[in-house]
Amino acid sequence: MLRQACADAVAWPQDLKVAVNVSPIQFHNPDLGLLVASILTQTGLAANRLELEITESVLLKRSETNIRILHELHDAGVAIALDDFGTGFSSLSYLRLFPFDKIKIDRSFVSEMSGMDVSAAIVCAVANLGRSLAIVTTAEGVETAEQLELLRAAGCTQAQGYLFGRPRPISELNFSKQFESAPAKDDKRLTARDVMLVRTSFSLVVPIQDKIATLFYDRLFAKAPQVRRLFPDDLAVQKRKLLALLATCVGKLHDLSALTPSIRDLGARHAAYGAKPEHYSIVAEALIWSLAQGLGTAFTLEDRAAWSKVYALLAAAMQSGASGLGETPDRDQSHPCRINREQRS
Repeated sequence: MLRQACADAVAWPQDLKVAVNVSPIQFHNPDLGLLVASILTQTGLAANRLELEITESVLLKRSETNIRILHELHDAGVAIALDDFGTGFSSLSYLRLFPFDKIKIDRSFVSEMSGMDVSAAIVCAVANLGRSLAIVTTAEGVETAEQLELLRAAGCTQAQGYLFGRPRPISELNFSKQFESAPAKDDKRLTARDVMLVRTSFSLVVPIQDKIATLFYDRLFAKAPQVRRLFPDDLAVQKRKLLALLATCVGKLHDLSALTPSIRDLGARHAAYGAKPEHYSIVAEALIWSLAQGLGTAFTLEDRAAWSKVYALLAAAMQSGASGLGETPDRDQSHPCRINREQRS
């Protein structure tokens, strides 16, 4: 089967690869690496145009022979993909055992993305993991345009499924046909795609979070000097709180009913310090500007638009909490937050 697949692929455009599944049973042959090399030589297919897909069953016993064979194949230029990633027992540990070229996200996660937030979060996390490790991520079982848009927002490298084509004889393959998808609609409401974009871009913040936080406060105090007095002189703790708040918001975006009370409480606390509702728009501008500056071209216009929607919702909840207090307390009025702050000073 491998020999036939390689022989067929030789006639395809040079930029295309052929992927073949390899059974764990075939790894019982200690000369599998030599066999694959022989087939490539016989058929004339370049090694970098062959991709072998394995499941975790090959690595389950952590056999030295299996690892050796994988390294032989990889060193020869053959790409190795880990199939059905996330469905087994120890998928993450396998990434330490071998430098995979690709991880394939199982269709069970893709099919549930739009209706189950946990699956969407997992897809986003795997795509981020792949980007961090310089590993291609391929989502399996893509059947709808909505799924494709969510996968694009999550940062997946590739997608496969019936949306693009169904299995067919080689004679019916059309390599000149290009897949075209409609551009995403400009929806003023917060969509599942927006949430995915925010989660994906936030994952880029983590390695440079101190830089982002510094940019944010520098920008905020430059735009609104009057806000500076609302923060303690040492901003180290405040920076950590900012990133922790963003992480909480991003993690709970799918359930605003659970998130809103804590955001309203935060708005009430800021109002007690003297913050005004108009401050929140200044904070939003400073935050989105800081993300764009810190992430550069990685923070796209789509990301900015999604973050703007998210912050509009958060700011509304904070303003709602702040307005519930009525007038800002005078300096001589008692308030736990103000007393603690003055005692510290």
